[in-house]
Amino acid sequence: MKERIVSRYKNNSVASKKKHIFSRLLDYFSLFVATYLLFTVFYAIGSHLPVVDNLARGLQDQNAEIAEFINSTHLQRLKEDRSGLLSVDDGATKYVERIAKTSAYVHNLAFPKKNESGTFDEIVVPVEETFAGDPNYELDALSFYYKTFKKSEESLNSYIYDNIDYQDDIDTYLYLKIMKIDQSLFVNEDDADLLARGNGISRYVVLNEESTNKLLQYFKEDRADVSLYNKVYLNYIDAVKYGIKDVETNSLNYENLIQNYNNTYQSLTLAILLIYLASYLVAYLLLTIVMRPIAKEWTTLGQKVMGIAMSSKNELEPSILQLIIYHALNFVLFSTSLVIAFYFMGMIGVFSFKIGGVVSVLAILIALLVINIASLLLPLFTKNNDDLVTLLTRISVKDTKEFEGPIGTEETPDNKENSNDGTSKE
Repeated sequence: MKERIVSRYKNNSVASKKKHIFSRLLDYFSLFVATYLLFTVFYAIGSHLPVVDNLARGLQDQNAEIAEFINSTHLQRLKEDRSGLLSVDDGATKYVERIAKTSAYVHNLAFPKKNESGTFDEIVVPVEETFAGDPNYELDALSFYYKTFKKSEESLNSYIYDNIDYQDDIDTYLYLKIMKIDQSLFVNEDDADLLARGNGISRYVVLNEESTNKLLQYFKEDRADVSLYNKVYLNYIDAVKYGIKDVETNSLNYENLIQNYNNTYQSLTLAILLIYLASYLVAYLLLTIVMRPIAKEWTTLGQKVMGIAMSSKNELEPSILQLIIYHALNFVLFSTSLVIAFYFMGMIGVFSFKIGGVVSVLAILIALLVINIASLLLPLFTKNNDDLVTLLTRISVKDTKEFEGPIGTEETPDNKENSNDGTSKE
């Protein structure tokens, strides 16, 4: 068995709390910087590997497929260039305008249109721009979803509200229960204009003549009273939000799309995470190995800068096992720098990756971060200024420039031999 060597720092004082803490901070952030630089290189290479590239492309395709499905519900529509979905607010704005045009058409009223001079022309509303000329509900997003799409998918085909089934009375379900519209603002079922020009549309999409004239003032840029505009606008928002929740909760087709997306996303985040961990491992090994010839001993960059070094608690050189455990523990604790790296790189989605499908990476990193901070501050409360790692590995951190007593007073084997021979050393 190889004999342990007495530490050259046997007579040195234990490093101060301040030096101990700052050395660990230097190690942590120097490792973060080295890892970050390596990751930019490794990621540039890794992202072009077929396996990662295919995952990224697959994720884009599935995202587009989800957007197409949402577009097919009409609750949100794709932009003209199909680059993304229009907001619910955009849909609400269009809905209010179409309610105004539909009501104006039914009551045979003109609709204001701003001309180049800044004034308004009174134009006749073409039936094609109204719900009355829209038998397939291409303009009426709410009617399309609740009267067509919802019926077409078995998992969505339910019209129960407050334990009452409105399967045969969808207008009541949509306009009175979900939207909770003010019925007094709309025409009656026997309204002469509705019967003459409504083409069978619901009375709840045709304002009465008084309300129509009030809403038309908004489109003449008269903002004195916008209460009616806001009511119709918010009613639409309520119906769309209810529909979106309905799809997210009940649609099996949507659930399958999301599941496929999540599976691909998890695979992609795992690939990115592995690239970062590879970068982190290389950075840790480089900093550890490079410091060996520089410091002439196994020490870290932070320890070298702060003028401290390691010995075992029994004043011997740290054993190989102690050093391995020391660096293994630091490797795990310092990996929390991943939080900083991915936050600043805008890759926080990686935190959602679940180990074994149960525990998220973020939860693990938060737990490690708490332990790391506790370890960093532990020297403030321990007798020998130990952090958690040195405490567990029984390593003592010594100040290379501070001594506990006069140097050379310790009796060594050489001194004993010389005194027996009657000689002394200079």
